[in-house]
Amino acid sequence: MSSKIKNCKAHSQAKEIIWNVFKYFKDKNEDMANCRLYTMTAEATGYSTMSVRRIVYEGKKNMYLTGNSTLQATFITPDKKKE
Repeated sequence: MSSKIKNCKAHSQAKEIIWNVFKYFKDKNEDMANCRLYTMTAEATGYSTMSVRRIVYEGKKNMYLTGNSTLQATFITPDKKKE
């Protein structure tokens, strides 16, 4: 039985770890479909597949917006107000 993290928002460090795990699996299995990569990442990190999809989407979006081509995404902690 797998343990899932329930009712908990992923903070920026957790999102970065999930992003790095996804990139690792993607680099190792270049010919694998994305849906299987999401599932593998979810199993490895304990987050749900939907949470992994959202975090990967956020990472890709942030890379596109910042123009960062080194696959280093930036994440924001939820509910943290910038001053």
